[in-house]
This record gives sequence, structure tokens and C-alpha cells, in this order.
Amino acid sequence: MSSALIESVAVFSNDIKRTFKSQNSTIELQNRKIQELSGQVQILTDCLERLQSVVKQVIGGIFNSNTQREIIDLHFDIIENREENTDFVCGSEWGSYPTTRQGDELEVMMEKMKEEHEKMKEEHEKMKEEHEKMKEEHEKMKMQHKEKTNELLARIEILEVQNIERDEYMMKDLIQKMKKLQI
Repeated sequence: MSSALIESVAVFSNDIKRTFKSQNSTIELQNRKIQELSGQVQILTDCLERLQSVVKQVIGGIFNSNTQREIIDLHFDIIENREENTDFVCGSEWGSYPTTRQGDELEVMMEKMKEEHEKMKEEHEKMKEEHEKMKEEHEKMKMQHKEKTNELLARIEILEVQNIERDEYMMKDLIQKMKKLQI
């Protein structure tokens, strides 16, 4: 072979070696970058799973699972990137607004208390009416008592006068009898 050809093959061979070295170096860099990105993806995946768990707990705590199960499930579907169910019927009178079990229980208790308060107000009004009637009755009885007392006092006065008159009559009679006895 000619020396020019050998030289040309040697240069070509060196170029190929450098290209392979460069490609190997690039592949190694890419592999390291892939491993680094895989680690970051794993960290982000773990972080996302923890966040999803926390958000699920918060959603479970905010919404009443007895009356708002459908809205909880809808939020879970969204978090987990599942198909959204927009045709849900929420059993809560508050719809998709969050209410806790404790809040719902307190609301029921407050409604009962309001009803009891209304009954007590009605009862109070009845008692006020009865009190007014009793006051009127008391006033009548006081008047009747006063009239009876005045009547009795008048009778007592009459009796006293009668007693005095009788006593005077008896005294006169006694004096006359004594005069007769003295004669």
C-alpha cells in the first residue's frame, strides 16, 4: 500500500477513535444526567405522593364524609388524575361547600336550640298572660276583701252600738230596780 493511503487510513482511524471517545464521553455524560434526573424525578414523585396524602387528609377533614362523600371522591379523583365525575349529586344542603361532621352536628343542635327557644318564648308569653289574669283576679279579690272588711266593720259598729244600747237599757233597768228596792 502506498504510504499516503496508510497515512490516510491512520488519520481516518484516529478520527474514528476520537469520535468514539467523544461519543463515549457524551454517552457517559448523558447517562450521569439521566441518573441525576431519575433521582430528581423520584424525589419529586415521593414529594407529590406525600402532598397528595396530606391534601387527602385535609379534604377528608374539611368535608363531612357522611353527607359529602361525593365531593370528597371528586376531589380525590382530581388529585389522582383520574377521570373527573362531574355528574355527582351531593347529599349536603351546602352542596360542594365544605362542612365538617362537627359543624353539621352543631348546626343540628343549634336548630334544636332555636326551636326550644321559640317554644320557651311562646310559653313565656302564655305565662305573662296568665300572670296578668292572676293580677286582675288578685285585684278583684282585694276589692272583695275590702268590701267584706268594710261590711264586717259596719256590722261590728252596729253590734257595738246595739251592745251599748242594750247595756244602757240594762243599766237603766238595774237603776230602776235598785231605786225600787231603796224605797
